[in-house]
Order: sequence, then C-alpha cells, then structure tokens
Amino acid sequence: MGSETIETFLGDLGYQKHITLFNESEVDLDLLKSLSETNLKETLEEMGLKLGVRKKIQQALENMKTKGK
Repeated sequence: MGSETIETFLGDLGYQKHITLFNESEVDLDLLKSLSETNLKETLEEMGLKLGVRKKIQQALENMKTKGK
C-alpha cells in the first residue's frame, strides 16, 4: 500500500478526471496525507473541487490514517 500514488488513489475513488488537476497543482498523495484537516480542506477548496469530491477525499484519507495505526 505504500506504493500508492495520487493516480491510483483518485482512480479508486472514481475521480480519474481530477488527476491532471492534482498533477498540475503539484499535489501528490504524500502531501495530502501530511496536511492537517484544516489545510486539507483549504487546499481542496482552492483547487476548485466540489464539496462532494472534497468530502470523499477527506474521508478516504482519514480511513488510510486509521488503518495505518
């Protein structure tokens, strides 16, 4: 699981169409994982993602963190 990329992460969520946006914004999975909840929310908003997309990404990242513990 440590080899997961932003492409596979977004693909698993059904958000392949946003891969280019993340790559252009230079936001990778390691960066997303390192952000605080507030910073993550702000970053995803600034990228122009809709509320549903942001929430699904936030939930998936939270699930990753809890599984890692």
